[in-house]
Formats: sequence, structure tokens, C-alpha cells
Amino acid sequence: MNVMNPQMSLIPTAGVAYILAGGRSRRFGQDKAIVSIGGEMHLARLARQLHGDGFEVVIVSQRNQDYQALGLRQIFDHDPEAGPLAGVIAALSDCNRQEQKHCWIVTCDLLEWRPEWLSVCEKQKTMDVDLESSGSGPVVAVFDSEGFAPFPGVYAVSVLDTAIESWNAGNRSMKGLHQLLKGRVAKIAIEPGLAPKSFNTQQELADLLKEQHSSPGPAWGRNAPEAPPS
Repeated sequence: MNVMNPQMSLIPTAGVAYILAGGRSRRFGQDKAIVSIGGEMHLARLARQLHGDGFEVVIVSQRNQDYQALGLRQIFDHDPEAGPLAGVIAALSDCNRQEQKHCWIVTCDLLEWRPEWLSVCEKQKTMDVDLESSGSGPVVAVFDSEGFAPFPGVYAVSVLDTAIESWNAGNRSMKGLHQLLKGRVAKIAIEPGLAPKSFNTQQELADLLKEQHSSPGPAWGRNAPEAPPS
């Protein structure tokens, strides 16, 4: 009988990364996933950066959003227009079918994927892959930042049952899910210059791009986009 270790490295050498792209982007005024940054469609840009670190990239979206021209596998939200928890349930369900134990989940409003995040995470302690195991290690790992920031993060597939439980109880928010996990969420310390940056409006995107290009030193992991015109 093959007995699996109840703990494994926080970050797999190869695995799956899911990009949540099912939101309506109301505050942005158009689909954030297809906005052009540096002459490249943002969703394609994020996927390219994740591919560069060896991930299989899967897009999680609504059924009326067609990103198949990108050549990426696409799955659909657990329920349309119901917020990020619906995307997380879809991602973890698919990850379970792929027989993976955990995965990265990011959102399409993430400004860029940083390869340095992997080395930062690999220095952390191991992650429990079984929520019901006797271990007490984390089943979710996110970066430590001001406020509540559930993405980008590493989620064990064992979180799926709790996510569905939260959903069925009518608690359909990521904050509610994290509260149910009761201390099984690891906060990963990170230098301010490497902290994830996200945008919800066109002005926020413009401000972030200007900030990146005005910062001293290499601010971008790879292929910095052009700064927007003043």
C-alpha cells in the first residue's frame, strides 16, 4: 500500500496555477482580463509569466467569457457572477480531478506574477495537504499584507469541502472561508518591494504603472510594460 506523507513542500516543482477571471469588472469599466498592458493582453501576460515558472495555467471564468484563443484550458465558475469563492470552488474541484494536492490561485487584477515569490515561499515551513489530518500546519498560504488579501495564494485541495460548506451555508465570501479555516492560513512575510499589487480601476492601473517606472532599481520580474502616457 502506498502511504502518502500528510505534509509536502509548500510549493510543488510543477503544478497548476488558476487565474480567476470571472468577475464583471464593473469598477474598471471593461473586462480587466483583456486590457492591454505594454501592448499585450493582460490575461495572456499573466499566463506567460506563470508558464515561465513551470506552471500549467488554467483560466476560471464565466461561460460567456471566451479566452480559448489564448490556447489555455478554461473552466467555469461554480456559480456565475457570485464572487471569487465560486472561482475557488471551481479551481479546487478541477485541481482534485487532476490529482494535485495544492495549487496557486491568482486573480486577473494582479498586476504581475513575480518569480521571486516561489523562493520566498519555499523558505516557509511545510503545508498540510489534508485539512482533517492530525497535523496543524497551514492548508492555505497567502502573503502577509495590510488588510484581507486571499490572493495570490496556495490552496490545498482539502480546503474544497470547507469552501462548499461555506457556500451552502450562504457564507459566500473569501473572508468567511478563511474564518472557517480557523488558524490554518499561513501569512508569508515578504519585502514591501515584492508585495503583490492589484488594480480595480483604470486610474489604479495607471498609478501602479507609473509607480513601477519611477521606482529605483529593477521593479519588474521580467518584461516590464511601458508606462502610460502622462
